[in-house]
Amino acid sequence: MDANASWNTLEKKEKYSNIKILHFFLTNSILYYIFIDMNVVMLDSICEICLGYAFRGKILPEDNGVISVIQPKNILSGDFSDLVKVSDETVRRKHCLNKNSILITNRGVFKSCVFNSSKNTVASGGIFILSVKDDSNILPEYISAYLNSSEGQKQLFSLQEVMTIPAITLKTLKQVEIPLISLEKQRKLSEIVKLYERKTTLLKELLNLETQRINETIKGVING
Repeated sequence: MDANASWNTLEKKEKYSNIKILHFFLTNSILYYIFIDMNVVMLDSICEICLGYAFRGKILPEDNGVISVIQPKNILSGDFSDLVKVSDETVRRKHCLNKNSILITNRGVFKSCVFNSSKNTVASGGIFILSVKDDSNILPEYISAYLNSSEGQKQLFSLQEVMTIPAITLKTLKQVEIPLISLEKQRKLSEIVKLYERKTTLLKELLNLETQRINETIKGVING
C-alpha cells in the first residue's frame, strides 16, 4: 500500500471515526504506511533544542510567585491546572517558554506536548524544549504527535542511554528522524490529535465523577 492510498483510506468517514483514525495512527504503526518512501530530516535541522531550566533544589511554590513551572509529572499526567509558581528572582523571565514550544520529558517515559499559553512559564530540567525553525515548514503539533506515536517512541527508545531508568540526551534527541509530509496532512493529523486529547480529558472527568458517585454510595450504605 502506498502513502496516498493509505491516506485516502483514512479519510473514508464511513469506515473510520476521527478517534479510531488516531488510535490507528498512534498504536498500529500506520505511520509506516503514511511515510513509506518519504524523505526524513534530523530533528536538529528543523528545531532548536535545549534543556529546561536547572533548578538548584526541590521546586517549591513561592508566595510572590509569578512564573509557572512545568515539570515532567505535568506532561505525563496531562494536568497543567495547578502548576508551581516561583518568583522572577528565582527564574529570570528570559528563560520563559515561547508559545508553540514543543516539550518532551527525557527520563523514564518520553512524552511530548505543545506549549500553547502566553503566560510566563518555564520548563524544568527534566524536559527538553524544541523550537521549530522559521523556515522548516513543519507544525509543532505534528512533531509532538510523531514523537508520541509508536514509530516515534521506537526511535527514542532505540537511542536511549543504557541506564537503569531509560533516558535520552540532547545529543541523541538531535538524531531522531522526522518524516516529511505536506502541511495539509500535518494539519489533519494535528486536528485528530486535538479531538483525541479532548475526548480523553472528558473521559477522565467522567471517570472521576463516577468514582465519586460510587464512593458516596458505598459510604451511604455503610452508614445506613
